[in-house]
This record gives sequence, C-alpha cells and structure tokens, in this order.
Amino acid sequence: MWVGTIPFNPEFDDNTPPMVFEVPENATKVEFVSYITGHGWGSNGTFNCAEFCNSKHMFSVNGGVYEFENDHPEAGALDYCMQPSTISQGVKPNQYGTWGYGRAGWCPGQDVHPVITDITDYIVIGGENVADYDACRVQGNGCVTPPTCQGDGYCPEIAVSSYIIIWY
Repeated sequence: MWVGTIPFNPEFDDNTPPMVFEVPENATKVEFVSYITGHGWGSNGTFNCAEFCNSKHMFSVNGGVYEFENDHPEAGALDYCMQPSTISQGVKPNQYGTWGYGRAGWCPGQDVHPVITDITDYIVIGGENVADYDACRVQGNGCVTPPTCQGDGYCPEIAVSSYIIIWY
C-alpha cells in the first residue's frame, strides 16, 4: 500500500493517493497492517510536528464503507519514553538530549509495533477494493491541516509502511 517517507504538510493527502487492490474469491480474511512514525520538527510554526506532536492517521475502505484511524497521543509528553513501563518495552535509557520525550509512534531503541485492523467484513471478496489514507495534526479534540515547513530545520515527515494481508 503506502510505503516510504511522506512530507507531513498540507499536500499530505495528495501524496497518499487512493490504492486499488483485488481480493481473490478464495480469501477467508483480509487485514490492513501499518507501521507509522513521525519524524522531524521543522521550523517556527510547525508545532514540533511530526516527531513531537500528535498526528492522526485516517483510513477508509471502499469510499467510507469502513473507516479506522491511528494516532500518537504520547507525542510531546516530556517523560513518556523514560517511564519504567516504556523502558521495559525496549527503550534504551539514559541517552543524551531529548531521549525521554514522547514521540509519534516510537521511542529511541524501541521496536515499532504494527497496527493490525481486520477489514474482512468491509471489502469485496473476489473483486476490486479501494483504500484511502489521510493524516492531520491533532489540536485539542480537533484535526487541523499539517503544518508548512519553511525549509529550515528537519521538515516534518511521516514514515509509513502499510500493506494488505490476505488469508486463505
């Protein structure tokens, strides 16, 4: 599906076009799998996105027949990655700098875990299906357009690896 590093900016939706996939008639289960992490903080006005701000990732199947999302509320927390419960999950503690700050989908040294969503009931078995992906910056309880980077600093980007698993 979508793979690579995508600039987290107002053109994010344009850079993640809908994906068409076919599911064979003998399929018994279909899952959507994604690994999503935010990186970069950009310049003034980018709100420490995408590494240190919460971003919401929204997916839809077949024109909105089914919608699901993933977000990173721990991003920006000053001590999330240094919590004993997080360190026990693989964070490498006591690094220099900002190692303890919560990030969007990851902490230093920790494995990134997949988000697996069963979409079997919402796809066409034996036919063509369409998945769509968009993202936004979370502000309070709302969703706003990702920031525009001025080119100074490490511009915000989303690293994504996603795919469909078809079970027979």
